[in-house]
Amino acid sequence: MKSAVISSFYSLLILNCIMLIISALLIEMQPFISALQAQEIEKYSKKTALYHSEHHHLLVTGVGPIMAGRTLGHYFEKHTSTEILNIGGAGILDPALSLNQILHISNVYSGRTLQREGLHLLDLAHSASCVSMSHPVVSEMEKNELRFRTGAQLVDMECYTLALAAKQRGIKMSAVKITADHANEESNKIFLESMKSGAQLLYENIKNKL
Repeated sequence: MKSAVISSFYSLLILNCIMLIISALLIEMQPFISALQAQEIEKYSKKTALYHSEHHHLLVTGVGPIMAGRTLGHYFEKHTSTEILNIGGAGILDPALSLNQILHISNVYSGRTLQREGLHLLDLAHSASCVSMSHPVVSEMEKNELRFRTGAQLVDMECYTLALAAKQRGIKMSAVKITADHANEESNKIFLESMKSGAQLLYENIKNKL
């Protein structure tokens, strides 16, 4: 009887030790789904879904802070996690960076309020700051202004919303981004092309930390 109780306790403990991996787009998550042999378990909309593997939940939220917040909210209605990892592509603000560089996010800023949230780093050697906007950054003027006001090297649209939600729930969060565009008028065309190979590079870089 005692052994059965202990076994049930550890089974529950293992069940609760779930890392939640989040991306905005399926193309960013696909290598993780394949490698972790995750299966879709819930569909929130045509472009948002939850996948499950042994020790991971993989959540595709859709693009932008509203979709990210809404989809994550749906997730927490039924599920829990002990750690969040946000992965995906980001735009380049720092002219010293080039495409397909992988950076671990130390701080993320709100582009609207400039409030900052610190994140847990998986890799200290390749860290950067990111600013999250509610819209794609496509002008040099806005790009330069964001760099000046925050010092951030990267820009995305979801990381700050996710970081705030993690903080409110007391969940440790990390974020790892790959540079996928130059945050200019060519971004829409370049981003998806970059992520075809970039998503696999991202997975290879952090697979030992999952």
